[in-house]
Amino acid sequence: LNTFLKENANKVDVKEKLDMCLGAALGVEYLHLNQCMHRDLAARNCLINQERVVKISDFGLSRLGVHYKLKTAMKLPINFGVLVYEIFADGAEPWDGQTNAEVKAAVIAGKCVTFPPVTPERVKKFFVEKVFAKNPAARATMSEVRIRMQVVLLFFVLDNSEV
Repeated sequence: LNTFLKENANKVDVKEKLDMCLGAALGVEYLHLNQCMHRDLAARNCLINQERVVKISDFGLSRLGVHYKLKTAMKLPINFGVLVYEIFADGAEPWDGQTNAEVKAAVIAGKCVTFPPVTPERVKKFFVEKVFAKNPAARATMSEVRIRMQVVLLFFVLDNSEV
């Protein structure tokens, strides 16, 4: 996915990017519902097929089990938020050039990424308020993220269709 986004920078329209985000959300939600935590979700670890459907890949850091899920489930939507950023930024990383320590400090301080201008306002608002929330208990679950992505995609299609 990362290579595709970079090679097709400024050629993938917003609806296609929303479709990619929804496809990824469906995949991550499926993993979570089956007690699998990916732990390295990023555009570089996703595949895209000829129909431009996103598939989650590279499970090398993944963990299975209820105990692990309980400890980490609140953190993972942030990783999905970074993936959404990468999709709308044509493969660019949100904290490019910063060290891991700097990124960790920014996240702990509640600093959110600044989404690219092409990102729909409904996506920006939801991700800032419910995915990158400083308080882990206030963060959306992956099921809530998936539902919101479906709603955003529906509204985007309705807002941009000719009646």
